[in-house]
Amino acid sequence: MKRPLLVLGLDGLDPQLVERLSRGGALPHLARLIDESTSLVLQPGEERFTGLAWEQFSSGRDGASGGRASAVHFEPATYLATQPVTRATPFTAGLGASVVAFDVPYFDLRSGNARGFARWGAHDPGVPRHAVPDDLAAEIDSRFGAYPAEPWIYGFVWPDVEATRRMGADLLRAVEVRAELTTWLFRERLPDWDLALTVVAELHSASEALWHGLDDEHPLHAEPSADAAREAMEAIYGAIDRLVGRVVDACDHADVVAFTPHGMGANHADVASMLLLPELIYRWETGRRAFEVPPAWRARGLGPASWPADSNWSDVVLDELQRPRTAWWQRRLPKPKDHRFALGWMPAAHYRAAWPRMRAFAVPSFYDGRVRFNVKGREATGRVRPDELPDLVEEVRALLESTRDLDTGHPLDCEVLSTHDGTFEAHPEADADLIVRWGRAVHGFEHPELGRIGPAPVRRPGGHTGGPGRIAVVSDDDLDLPAGLGSPATIAGWIRDASA
Repeated sequence: MKRPLLVLGLDGLDPQLVERLSRGGALPHLARLIDESTSLVLQPGEERFTGLAWEQFSSGRDGASGGRASAVHFEPATYLATQPVTRATPFTAGLGASVVAFDVPYFDLRSGNARGFARWGAHDPGVPRHAVPDDLAAEIDSRFGAYPAEPWIYGFVWPDVEATRRMGADLLRAVEVRAELTTWLFRERLPDWDLALTVVAELHSASEALWHGLDDEHPLHAEPSADAAREAMEAIYGAIDRLVGRVVDACDHADVVAFTPHGMGANHADVASMLLLPELIYRWETGRRAFEVPPAWRARGLGPASWPADSNWSDVVLDELQRPRTAWWQRRLPKPKDHRFALGWMPAAHYRAAWPRMRAFAVPSFYDGRVRFNVKGREATGRVRPDELPDLVEEVRALLESTRDLDTGHPLDCEVLSTHDGTFEAHPEADADLIVRWGRAVHGFEHPELGRIGPAPVRRPGGHTGGPGRIAVVSDDDLDLPAGLGSPATIAGWIRDASA
């Protein structure tokens, strides 16, 4: 009889850090898993820059096979950018096997032929909180309590040493509870499974907020919070190691697949994509300024002294951004279908009132910069004819080429990529016509005509800029890893075939 299959997604785990921290025996369970497994290096693809790696895993579909191209949806009729929950069907739908899933991002249990619990403590969960059977959620809440690190899933702590310590302690506790809950769910509460899926999220939250503690070359590595961040990261890696050992031992009747889709690294994108690029294009198109750096920022630099107590990056930046006014005629545009998923915390979203009268604008983005064109026949108040777009593409390229990195005085280290073949037709699932990929972190722009933009402080120290991921398989059934395995979608397809 075929053995059950246990799949552990290790979200945010960086293989290079595992190797570094394993020296001296600090991560024995991960080391044992690697030693006893067949493994492959996973070369990261475009999904790491869209933030959709886990949706592509859960659905088994990448952008080329009908999945989403961006986590942000743009509505051409209203110019609203949103981050909706997933509409994708999980890859386990219709699978003739008993499936249990716990806290897998973008995995809708109700359409995935699965039992379990979704959105317990996932980073970017992509689905509403729900359970199958329905009463399982209340049972878990009663037995294990609420997720211990809810305030820190998207934590902003680097300016505050004490907040850094609290975040580390709460994420550590979250891993410990997750280990108890996962073991109980898979071994006691729902033990009759052929395929069990879970994703461990705490290292994603920790890496994005605390990366400066382990990266000697990070611009924040000299900040007072760096030592606390390093201690927290090392402790959380240790707790993840113990979780892997505990869950694998509890499910010793099953073959094991453990993987991380890509490594982590220093954040290159937040300030440039969320603030600087939107302001640059706004100034270029309108001749006006919405964001001006206050004198106190220049006097105090980018460190913690620049921040009011108990503030976050969005609040501080938005306090210095004057939202463009909406023209009277724009009020005649259709009302947005759904404001629930609007991205009002992101500075880029606050330029929306000006977009209908601009030829190009930067839409909200979590990673790469994303530029959309206001095309006649596509957007509600399109300003650019399709035959004019090739010239506009070159104008945007020239704008970026003439802009300098305020930190270095050198030209911007960026690459401008097109998202389509030049027809500029409506893209139901795309938000951008051009993607701007940043080669290094940048905190300010300087343009010879449009002036200085920034400097603005770092938001997330860490991001999706690391190296390859890794997949490891421990099997008594001789599960072969195919040579073409790489993207999260292909991993899902292989797991589906192995479970059939």
